[in-house]
Amino acid sequence: MRTFRKLLESKPAGSADAPPVFRITSTNLDRHRDRVLALKVAGDAFKVPLLWNHDSWSPAIGAAMCRREAGEWVMEPVFDGVCETSKLVAAKVQAKTLDQCSIRFRPAPEAEPVPNKDGGYDFPLVEVLEVSIVNIAGNQDAVRLRSAEAEPETPNEGEAWKQYRADGAAFRTEVRKTLAEMKAELAKLALAEEEEPEETPAEEPSAEEPPAPAEEEVEEATKALRRAVVNGFHFTPAQVNAMPLAEVAAYADLLRP
Repeated sequence: MRTFRKLLESKPAGSADAPPVFRITSTNLDRHRDRVLALKVAGDAFKVPLLWNHDSWSPAIGAAMCRREAGEWVMEPVFDGVCETSKLVAAKVQAKTLDQCSIRFRPAPEAEPVPNKDGGYDFPLVEVLEVSIVNIAGNQDAVRLRSAEAEPETPNEGEAWKQYRADGAAFRTEVRKTLAEMKAELAKLALAEEEEPEETPAEEPSAEEPPAPAEEEVEEATKALRRAVVNGFHFTPAQVNAMPLAEVAAYADLLRP
């Protein structure tokens, strides 16, 4: 939830002199017809070595500070400037000559890659080993997005951003209201069950008891939220089903037009 608050409270543009921000992967097919669906990470951020062109025989040129932002994994390269390669690559990134990156990864043991219909492999879950600045990325989406720091807003951008945040707040209010109504209905059902007489005529046990209406409503509402997040952010159903319900609801907060 802190990630979404940070997103809503930040400004939408970046300045040219600020550190660059790269997208490191996406769920689209790459140039090798492969696809990475999710990263194995404890939390919303991690740090791995930053290399030039996957050159693991040479020392790292810095650190790749990776984080999840608005449903995407992005990276800020931190160059140490100790060697000539680090200085050269940093200068070329600053000049925007180099604007692509690539990850080296290994499949998670619990999620082996599977062949896809396009002739490559789908990787359900991978562990990132390093991020490299490269001339040409294997994933067409692994490019520089912007600079990290915010620029002053223009009047039109400021008004649009305020409206976006106001719409988001209104949508969250609606969601809270709906949840409160559902909780009230559940409380009524629980009270009604407590008031029923303890002794009831014996009935033949059924093979399977149907779920209570309130549970069906909660389940349907949860499924609707997950479907909305899948359609709105182009996640796979497996990714969304793996998310906690609170994170799914937070993504849904951002979908109000």
